[in-house]
Amino acid sequence: MKQPKVSIIVPCYNVEAYLPRCMDSLLGQTLKEIEIILVDDESPDRVPAMCDEYARQDSRVKVVHKPNGGLGFARNSGLDVATGEYVAFVDSDDYVETAMYATLYAEARQSGADVVFSNFYVQNGMGKWNLAQEVAERTEWSGDDVHQFLLDMVACAPGISTERRFQMSVWHSLYDRSLIEKCAIRFHSEREVMSEDFPFQMDFLRRAQKVVFLPEAFYHYCSNGTSLTHTFDPRKFQRSRTLYELMGRQLEGIADAQLRLDRFYIGYVRSRIQDMVEAGYPDGRTMLRQVMDDALWTGLRVQFPPSCLPLYPRLVYRLILVKYDGLLLGLMRVVLWVKSVSRRFRSAKAERSEQVR
Repeated sequence: MKQPKVSIIVPCYNVEAYLPRCMDSLLGQTLKEIEIILVDDESPDRVPAMCDEYARQDSRVKVVHKPNGGLGFARNSGLDVATGEYVAFVDSDDYVETAMYATLYAEARQSGADVVFSNFYVQNGMGKWNLAQEVAERTEWSGDDVHQFLLDMVACAPGISTERRFQMSVWHSLYDRSLIEKCAIRFHSEREVMSEDFPFQMDFLRRAQKVVFLPEAFYHYCSNGTSLTHTFDPRKFQRSRTLYELMGRQLEGIADAQLRLDRFYIGYVRSRIQDMVEAGYPDGRTMLRQVMDDALWTGLRVQFPPSCLPLYPRLVYRLILVKYDGLLLGLMRVVLWVKSVSRRFRSAKAERSEQVR
């Protein structure tokens, strides 16, 4: 068989209800010279049999059955058998536009880009689709400028209100597989670090010579109704810290990287605290005290002044530094209540609009 132009790696776990939609969008790609690698991560439902059936029906589909190890290691298993010129990653509960890989592949070949990104759609809590428009026109970074793109993916510079300019996920992009293999780039386990995507992006972008970002949106990132009540894990705080340390090593030698990384970590901890409060974690105050007692905050107080953050993140950061756990939990509950009321109001307004039409 001729070498595929793109290998699309699709980890599969407990997605029986969503896999057909995902596969319809991949099998229908206008770029026909592809291979679709379904990685069954020991899924407990009908997914293993479904994967095998797709392989029987279409010779472009490969299946890897492996013991459960999580998303990061499932993607690595796909990389181990991929043969395409370029590689892409799709979450099996999402789907893509049929022109996605033809467009990204054509851009990569024409421009010589190591990676091509595109805008994407995000499904909100009311089932509506929002366009995540990170660029308004085709944008290119090359040489040392790629480091600026990398830093804007970690976090924005101090004083800028936006948390980060570019989404760090790997699913809205196309990567040169030869660079991945030459540099032995693989995913870390999300059971060890908070995000498996960030370290992969850092390793790849440190070595990339050209990045292109297209304004078209192709990827649909879906909300499958998973509740924070069932997903919050207190180990996420330690995994966030481990990720911070790992990224610190990856970004070593890049100017201004430490400021971006500090802001990244402060924001990540804030998000984890918010998740904990929203989930109603029963021993949240004890957990929060343990987080606040981490000696890391002593160094952050010196390295990253609270004045560098917008109002709400600044207030949360100050409360962490002074260890006012009760006040911080109260603030979080108020903010979440306001957000909840706002969501209900928007939902009711949308329903009234639909009735009028």
